[in-house]
Amino acid sequence: MESAIRLFKALPVESKQGKRDEDVLKQTISRGFLFAPEVLYHYPDTPQLVKLVDDAYGRSPEQLNQTFHKSWTKVRDASIEQLVIEQILHYFTTYGFEALGIFDQDTVYVPSEQLNVPELEEGIRLVVIRGYTRSELQEKLLGVLSSGVALHEETVRDVLDIARFVGLSDEEIDRVRNKEVMAALYDTLGRVPANPIEFLRYVVYRATSKTLLIKNQASIAAIKERDNLDLLDAFARYEQEFGLARLAEIFYRFKPLFLALRTNSQLKQTINKIRRLAEHHHQPMSEDTLNVVTARLRHKQRPLDNRFFHALQTASPFRKIRLAYALKFRTTAADSIVYRIRNGKSYATAFDFSNQAGAQEAYEVVLESLTRDIAQRVEGKTIFIPAGITYGLPATEKQFTGNLPSGTSVALTQDMVVGIHWENVSGNRIDLDLSLISPESGKIGWDGSSRSEQKDILFSGDMTDAPSPHGASELFYISQQARGVFILTVNYFNYHPTRDVPFKILVAHEKPVHPTTHYTVDSNNIIALSRSTMKAKQKTLGILVADASGCTFSFAESDQGNSRSARGGGYTEQARKYLLHYYTHSIALNDILAAAGAKFVDSATEADIDLSPESIDKTTILNLLQKKAE
Repeated sequence: MESAIRLFKALPVESKQGKRDEDVLKQTISRGFLFAPEVLYHYPDTPQLVKLVDDAYGRSPEQLNQTFHKSWTKVRDASIEQLVIEQILHYFTTYGFEALGIFDQDTVYVPSEQLNVPELEEGIRLVVIRGYTRSELQEKLLGVLSSGVALHEETVRDVLDIARFVGLSDEEIDRVRNKEVMAALYDTLGRVPANPIEFLRYVVYRATSKTLLIKNQASIAAIKERDNLDLLDAFARYEQEFGLARLAEIFYRFKPLFLALRTNSQLKQTINKIRRLAEHHHQPMSEDTLNVVTARLRHKQRPLDNRFFHALQTASPFRKIRLAYALKFRTTAADSIVYRIRNGKSYATAFDFSNQAGAQEAYEVVLESLTRDIAQRVEGKTIFIPAGITYGLPATEKQFTGNLPSGTSVALTQDMVVGIHWENVSGNRIDLDLSLISPESGKIGWDGSSRSEQKDILFSGDMTDAPSPHGASELFYISQQARGVFILTVNYFNYHPTRDVPFKILVAHEKPVHPTTHYTVDSNNIIALSRSTMKAKQKTLGILVADASGCTFSFAESDQGNSRSARGGGYTEQARKYLLHYYTHSIALNDILAAAGAKFVDSATEADIDLSPESIDKTTILNLLQKKAE
């Protein structure tokens, strides 16, 4: 079950009975993971299983070193003319041969360079794929669903897949606090929700297969494209059980969605009846006290009144985290902001806010309340986090990069390698393009420079084909001498709207470039490896800060732009400035855990809670941030 692998780093098993298999162990350790004995006992078809886990968490040295150039010495020392000619030959044997109708993966040109990759060493931290019984999976699933944290669309699909497998009783479903998941669960169970907003979410989900309730053109068009006859029963049941007047209460707030549903005569009559009832039953949306805190601060009003403290006391930790981030950002002198939309996209614009003192006061109150919540779970516990890793404090799972919260950073005092690895999708050639952009250095990467002027940042070269089983990688080497603030972006050059591309992002430390080194990344040196999916033409992966103290990469994903090529300019500069302000003034989970009474230790074996990237799954950090049930 792929969903369990992605969500929990686990597979369902009937019992805890296990066995060992030394041959499988050798295969998997060389890829950076291993199976628990109970998994090996219940899953004899190991080749297929190895492939599934390798796609999600593997760090095979052979795969990650499938770069255009096989050593940083070549990129540093070769003439620009040679690098350009070799790259053009590569393009000619992919795009050129495709245009001529003679493309063949066996004839794709990649420079013939020596590759000598270090094998994975003993003692490195491995990803362990565990076996969970049905009841264990159910318990872990309910832990996520009862938190109320917003989930990414892909995670919702995985959650529903596991929910169907383990089964949930009516009492257990009542514990679910995630609105998007509830919409899909109602559909599975053949029930209709009483809450009018959740009912509308439910019918929109049935019409579009999307769980987000967004009044955008894409949603409206998707609803209008179908006859919606299958929704008649839902509206009839709602009218019988709760009355259409309840839906009339929200008609004006969601009018475009209601009107889009009028695609058959019966629904048209029902929606028109709701519209007429709305004239008398409309209920304005009540003000969310925590939502207007920053607006009140902007107008020099003091929001810390009795309503605020009551709302804060009853808010979930994740709601407090969202507010804390908004306030923390406004304590800085930021002049740019990136607004993230619920559909995962974002846009950058200018920003002006002058009441920093008021924001600081409110921020400290919110942070103190949040710390008390988290102390319920971690006070007195020992926690292991590897040196150099600072986890971001997640407000929503939608902004995770794989299992890493947005804002998670890797700080090194050594040279750094950062980049991506991917494979072709269903036999289709996939061309991803990696770039580093800053106002001072311009663009380094595809259709930019192969290296910085001082040769302290090097690009491994552009790969436009990623055939299995090894795929392709594009990497950057950043030396300790590099200086600047860069946005790391990836472009999907031969973008196809129905062809999502899974890929991995890695950060590793590295030794200075040496002529005898014939590889681009040593898998033993990887500090963090996470997976993501390319669904747009352009995505920001994070921000890289190189200064006298070292090099820090912060994971900060968002879909931005609609271009084949990433370039500097007003939008990119505003996004860069925002990311720099946001992540240099971020809220670190490490600090919150310490304030909540957790004790940090130097090894995983000493810890009650292991927060190394190899050990955490999608739920590990989220579970630490939930209030304990009273």
